[in-house]
Amino acid sequence: MALKWDLTKVKDWEKIEPHVRDGMIWYSMFIGWGGQLTEENAEDAWHRIAFHQKVHGTLYKQAGTDLPLTREQVYSMIGMGTNTAPITKSQFVRIVYNTFADGERRQRLALIAEPLRTIHNGESE
Repeated sequence: MALKWDLTKVKDWEKIEPHVRDGMIWYSMFIGWGGQLTEENAEDAWHRIAFHQKVHGTLYKQAGTDLPLTREQVYSMIGMGTNTAPITKSQFVRIVYNTFADGERRQRLALIAEPLRTIHNGESE
């Protein structure tokens, strides 16, 4: 299913920085707030985004510097709607943990595989 979003209910959405606007659209898939960002769920959305950023880093960089989303930026997007499905906090934590663990496993496998690739290609260290 394609990701769809609606910013028409976000106050002054045209003035919001592109990395904030685009970041919130992408985070809507990662954090699973589902439906519309409201006053009632904005704090939970912020906590999920902050947690995701701590584990996986920020989505955007500028001149090599991270551009993390802030609580104020998340709240500035109240009214944003998406077609993403809601997930519970425990589902969210499990997904973040599993993607982190999978990334760690891939990195370890790459470290193991690199010397094997070198030997397989007929080269030696």
